[in-house]
Amino acid sequence: GENKSGSSNKAKAALAASPYMAVDPKNKVGFRGWSRMALPLETCRIIEVAKPRIGESKPSAVTAEVTIDLASSRRRGGGGGGNRNGDGSASSPNSSNFIPYKDEWDKIRQHDVLFLLSVVPPSASSSSATPTTQKLGLAYLRGCEVIEVKDEKGQLLNDFTGRVRFEDSKPAEGSRRILTVALDTAQYQIDVDVATAAKEEVIGNTNNSSATNDIYASFNVLLRREARE
Repeated sequence: GENKSGSSNKAKAALAASPYMAVDPKNKVGFRGWSRMALPLETCRIIEVAKPRIGESKPSAVTAEVTIDLASSRRRGGGGGGNRNGDGSASSPNSSNFIPYKDEWDKIRQHDVLFLLSVVPPSASSSSATPTTQKLGLAYLRGCEVIEVKDEKGQLLNDFTGRVRFEDSKPAEGSRRILTVALDTAQYQIDVDVATAAKEEVIGNTNNSSATNDIYASFNVLLRREARE
């Protein structure tokens, strides 16, 4: 499980993106700031919940698909960190196609561990008794393991399974990346149970899939780890 110090550090990294409540019909959280290790999620959706193995109550697998736009850091004024163009030449920080730390994000590969965060604007009314994570606006934090990464054209990136021959590999297209990730099945089942119980208590809703999706649909930040972690 994630310790309090680790959760706080991840919340601080996400807070660097300066979350705020955007004024739109959906009341979505927007981000004014920028963080080297975190990017806003464009989408996060559960794509498979596999049936439990015999004798178990938790799913045998839970898979999600998340989408990020590496260019979003550029739009919020991120700087530093070199990256290269599709032809291998270096991009200048002053060039129009420069994306901060793009090369680092494009090194994400199968089995890497990432974190999904649900971040809200920090409360101005917090007290000394308020947990640090809540003061920083961290509502939920879940780990995930990368299964595969694709560019916005659907090309498989960083593949070591042999599905894409090395000589057939091409530079990534565009700035969007679609990641298929495996979620912790035990934690997912806990989320199912907690969310379902809460909804049943409030409105008598017994749709546990809908209840849990409220949590996972709320994820709005993807956090990567330093290589040494």
